[in-house]
Amino acid sequence: MAHRYEALPIGLVASVALFGIYLWKKTSEISELRGLSTASQQRDAEPPSDKQLDQLFEIIARSQPGLSRPD
Repeated sequence: MAHRYEALPIGLVASVALFGIYLWKKTSEISELRGLSTASQQRDAEPPSDKQLDQLFEIIARSQPGLSRPD
């Protein structure tokens, strides 16, 4: 009967180690998502500057040859 339980401690240690690795990876993913969410919220809270809008319009104008800038 004792032979059946010899591998039990090894399996338990392996299970705990795998669960720890899984938990660490998920915690890292959650931290990364929180950072992206915070950055997105900060970006949305600040309106684009006139310079950024001018740069955007220039890029659009170059991609659309017939588009002219309204003055």
